[in-house]
Amino acid sequence: MHNWPFSSRESEQYTESYPVQLFVNHRGFERASETIWFGTSPSDVPNLALGNSDPTIFSSYTGPDNGLVTGCVADTENGGGGGNSSRKTGFNRESIMALLERDKPPEVAGCRDWSKRCAKAFGASTSLYDQNPLTKRFTGDPIADSFAVVARRNCGLLAIADGVNWGEKSRLAARAALHGAVRHLNRYLALGDALPDTNKALSVLLEAFVAAQANILRIGGGLTTLSVALALPLAGADRSPQFAVTCVSLGDSPVYLWSKTKGLRELTVGSHDLCKARDMRDAGGALGPVHGGKEPELHNLTCALTICDPGDVLLLTSDGVSDNFDPVVQRLAVPWDPAKHCQASENEPQDRPAMRPSERHQYGLKLMERVLLERELELNSVPSAQDVCEALIDSVRATTQARRTLLEDPARRVRDAGRRQSLAEKLMALPGKLDHATVVAYEVGLYQGDEFELYEETAALRPAPRAPVPGGGRGPRASDLDSGCASDPDCCRSSAGPAAANGVRSASNSSDRRCSCSFAPESLSDIEFADTDSDCVME
Repeated sequence: MHNWPFSSRESEQYTESYPVQLFVNHRGFERASETIWFGTSPSDVPNLALGNSDPTIFSSYTGPDNGLVTGCVADTENGGGGGNSSRKTGFNRESIMALLERDKPPEVAGCRDWSKRCAKAFGASTSLYDQNPLTKRFTGDPIADSFAVVARRNCGLLAIADGVNWGEKSRLAARAALHGAVRHLNRYLALGDALPDTNKALSVLLEAFVAAQANILRIGGGLTTLSVALALPLAGADRSPQFAVTCVSLGDSPVYLWSKTKGLRELTVGSHDLCKARDMRDAGGALGPVHGGKEPELHNLTCALTICDPGDVLLLTSDGVSDNFDPVVQRLAVPWDPAKHCQASENEPQDRPAMRPSERHQYGLKLMERVLLERELELNSVPSAQDVCEALIDSVRATTQARRTLLEDPARRVRDAGRRQSLAEKLMALPGKLDHATVVAYEVGLYQGDEFELYEETAALRPAPRAPVPGGGRGPRASDLDSGCASDPDCCRSSAGPAAANGVRSASNSSDRRCSCSFAPESLSDIEFADTDSDCVME
């Protein structure tokens, strides 16, 4: 019985010296005209009607080293692999179909071929650690990250898992979690009409976390973070080119959305408090046997929703990527010290600005966005999902190169033998964080068969009315949301309650009471989920 409670997040409002003022609360995040809704359950975000998903897969890719496929056997209930040895012989239609079915590759996690990558659905993973000059092995091997992307004609599924700490058990946990989650989600996406709205999509995403946890426990894996996202067409996609992005995240593997016209946004902003410094050594949450040998840590489990346009790139990264864009990690700034009232700590150099946690987050987004824009200038064309992955990996490798060079220098090993303090001081002065770095990306749009097609140009040929919101609204604005519990002035969706028309809950109006229409499960077992069977086993 999973009984680890979800954490309660109190709303906060703050103002910083940014070009754009930011507001954060447990209901949503607003940056300029773009809105991200988040909470701890599907009922915390608006419910938007979705169109049918096309079951045709044009790309399915996982990694590194075969990713979720390694150590997992075929999904035998879905056919494929082996056939029936007692089948009838002869050259009739039934026998020919049986032979064709037998010769199909086995199905793993809902896909038969996990090597179908393309420019619109791509992933990359690397180690940023130093390589031993004698053994040629990298510190921290094996890579404990794992990613998967499944792109269908009008929808996409992305998942990333980052095993906690080093070792085989961490890598196994990441792969097992990915396999269980992707397998569960592919069952729904293959049906076409099984996800009628965004609340159902988020509920299914939470069920995928149940499947992932069961998979880890079944094979004896360690701990891992997990972030999963779905890009789905809104209802009326034949007339409107807009898509809904739903995601659920646990741990420190963020989800981003990059728009060529609206910039880079983090969808998992609700998983961490932007007003407090984040400990990069603490993931904040993890699947696997954390409590009592079988309970996960759900401290920062977050559901999120936003709306995007064709051509936007949805990307998930491990903390080995995202942390290396922190200005403090890049040695461009020093942490803000509250005791000094915005003055740097005494042991920090004074030639760099002191940044608050919220400023570091905003600046990191700008650094990442700059890398993507520079890649666009290099290519002289709009970057694809593959270009985005390669640009970010190249950037974090460049950021950490000086650290690797120092650690890999054989002369240094002899010169600094027995002087560990000297090495630590040198490393502290160099930018970057050595870690495993993984990115997986998907370009949102309606696939027509050309992986180099510009979705935004194709969509411009069709009329683009605002996406409808259930209840007769004109768009996904907070003022258009359903009224919620009309009799409750503090309802989370009431115009008179916390989620007012401007989407901002002031600190003076904060309340820990939750209305009757907002239910957050206290544990993974509170999520109704009938089938947690998994086919992932140790080799």
